[in-house]
Amino acid sequence: MRANAATAARQVGNLLAWLIKVTISILLLVIIVTIVAQVFWRYVLQAPLIWPEEVSRYSFIWISFLGMTLLLRSGSLMVFEALLHAMPLWIQARMAVLIDLSMVPLLAIFVRQGIVMMRLVQDQVAPSLGVSMVWVYLSVPVSGALGLWFIFERLFTGSVSLPRDRQSLP
Repeated sequence: MRANAATAARQVGNLLAWLIKVTISILLLVIIVTIVAQVFWRYVLQAPLIWPEEVSRYSFIWISFLGMTLLLRSGSLMVFEALLHAMPLWIQARMAVLIDLSMVPLLAIFVRQGIVMMRLVQDQVAPSLGVSMVWVYLSVPVSGALGLWFIFERLFTGSVSLPRDRQSLP
């Protein structure tokens, strides 16, 4: 039964990771297109647009927060690998779990405080786009929730993220 649940959790995690990658790719394309359009309108047509800067900035915010969740899932966030490599493998595995567990309160704060921030800015509107700032601040609780899912997925499935091979050190 646990194997089926672990497989299902891994499949959901894979689907979420794929959706995040697609979203990041689309947002990166949006940034490229809007910046190129801004340059064209400003320097070729001599009529600068006012909205591309906001679109690019808000897309970059979403890319940053969503990218953090992918790094978290793959175990690629910053860790003191030199210290971990000096330890025996059995300690490394326990440290990886401890590192994952230490991320839970931070990600819970992302979710909680992100929602608080969304409530604070619910009446604010982006100046040139005219959209609610809630959409920008939504990136914080969404990334926190996704990060929590990926940590619980890794802990539940037992796929501990150990540091890279010891031979990678000089």
